Amino acid sequence: MKIAISSDNHLDVNRVDVAATMEAQAAWLKQQEVAHYFFLGDLFKDLNCKIK
Repeated sequence: MKIAISSDNHLDVNRVDVAATMEAQAAWLKQQEVAHYFFLGDLFKDLNCKIK
């Protein structure tokens, strides 16, 4: 069984296209046949940031 863990991505600070990054990450997780994905930490530094 494969697991994946990521942490503190701070997508807003890294100024990436959030939707495209999340889609790419999901595709990679599926391609790698990851059974469980654990996200630890913050996805955004700004707590009021919204995904568009």
